[in-house]
Amino acid sequence: MINQKPVFLMKHVPVVLAVLLAFLSCEKGSLAPYTLSVVDQKPFEATIVGNLKDWAQQNDPIMVFTANISEFPDMPKGYTISITEKNIQDGKFRIPLNFVIPGRTYYYTTTLTRNGRDYSSELMLFDTPTLPEGPVDMGTSVKWASTNLMARSPFNYGGIYVWGDITYRSSFYWKSYKWGMPDALTKYSQADGKTVLDLEDDAAYAALGGKWRMPSEEEFQELLQNCDLQYFHFSGANGWLFTSKITGNAIFFPLDSENIYQSIWARTFHCWSRTLAPGSGEGNPYENATEFACLQGNAPVISTRARCEGAAIRPVYVN
Repeated sequence: MINQKPVFLMKHVPVVLAVLLAFLSCEKGSLAPYTLSVVDQKPFEATIVGNLKDWAQQNDPIMVFTANISEFPDMPKGYTISITEKNIQDGKFRIPLNFVIPGRTYYYTTTLTRNGRDYSSELMLFDTPTLPEGPVDMGTSVKWASTNLMARSPFNYGGIYVWGDITYRSSFYWKSYKWGMPDALTKYSQADGKTVLDLEDDAAYAALGGKWRMPSEEEFQELLQNCDLQYFHFSGANGWLFTSKITGNAIFFPLDSENIYQSIWARTFHCWSRTLAPGSGEGNPYENATEFACLQGNAPVISTRARCEGAAIRPVYVN
């Protein structure tokens, strides 16, 4: 009588081998024992979340996840950021990304290290949302431009202007100031008593027209009071993100990465208001104007500076 077992085994060898190979490939890391997704995408934030598969949770040893993130799909050395996460609860893990830039595509892979073996995911990608384009409703009495005047993007500082002059300047001294020296001012002085820019001297209005103009001191103060502030400092976006407590919209104030005075001050920005600061000058009480400024990394404040000095301009739109 012929024994049928070898025939039975021969018929099922392909199936047995397939199961065995699948198991071995899983152990060697070609199949990641978890699923991935990216959630909570915000202009400067996102979170990688993962769920372990059932077999990976059994008799769990100490496990470590590593996420590699880059703007380049080939993950070049020097342009890839790695983050390690050991906090795994109920088979789930979260890897917060607080260095991403709005309007970019990011590529990422993750690796689970378990029992001395690595299990890597495939290359995946996600997009970060862009910041809204102006005029942006920040819940204040005026709407705000999404960029500084003459800036190429929200992260570019834009043009540098002296107070009360609509033309771009490269010299920031009293001897070249349009309205004269501190002791002989020809406009916005004690003689005329003007403390708010006329539209003809407003650089934002000159460039954009319509209902655009430079903000007042009070409007900057209103923005400060109505927003949550968050500081970012990494390649491509250095500055302060203002998120409205009322509308949820956000605008970004970039730092002057190429400081016009080549000063030792770092992490600085200056934005003119349309309002003078009478009485704040050492000589003529009309020699200073108010500005919105961040000095040496401190939180933005209302400040004053000489009218002949250079600063950026963040236009506002009058509703």
